[in-house]
Amino acid sequence: MGRVIIIQDDSHVCRLLINKLSRRREIETVVLQDVSQIFKFNIGIFDVVILPNDHLTRSGLFRLPRIRSSFEGIVVIVTSYRNDADECLALSSGADDYIYWDENELVLIERVRLYSRRLLRGRGADEINKQFNESGWILGEFYIDAIARNVRFRNKVLPSLTAAEFDVLKFLIERIGEVVSRDELAYFALGRRFESGDRAIDGIICKIRRKICVVKGGGIIIHSLRNKGYMLSAEL
Repeated sequence: MGRVIIIQDDSHVCRLLINKLSRRREIETVVLQDVSQIFKFNIGIFDVVILPNDHLTRSGLFRLPRIRSSFEGIVVIVTSYRNDADECLALSSGADDYIYWDENELVLIERVRLYSRRLLRGRGADEINKQFNESGWILGEFYIDAIARNVRFRNKVLPSLTAAEFDVLKFLIERIGEVVSRDELAYFALGRRFESGDRAIDGIICKIRRKICVVKGGGIIIHSLRNKGYMLSAEL
């Protein structure tokens, strides 16, 4: 279940958000009247803070710095209008996402679920023996260097990973032990939508497997799950 705080304002989008989310059983929603009320809660148990952003008042943008200074989770600006300048300002000021919402709550619900899963994985990272430092990940005998954008196994660099191959492998490692759909890989690793019949992800996975074999990385396995996607597992 996702846990969400909505900071209320008088905007139309806020009223719709409260109406839609409060009826969803899979989302635990708390509505606060003012930003100051957030300090009365143990906000660490919440996954997402949603700030509605009205076109006239820009209330979400004005509230964002205070929320960001006190909350380490996901902060999402939700708005009913499109404005590139506001989106850039929100993201540069610390928002994790800026969502244009046209009253269909399904996409928003899935975003909340996604953020909840990511935070849950982060809280339990030690349980899967995955270590993180400033420059990358250590997974068994693999080291994923996020700065140099390469992967090493027993001090051997996987041969010439392309940018797409690195991004896909990195995303699978972040989701180790979980099934990752082709839709997610296309969107989060490649930055585009997955289209029916698109074999690009399958081709990238095939090339990654070959390069893992070159360095004899038998401890890392990328499983194919029919009609579901891929899952990375590691013998640690």
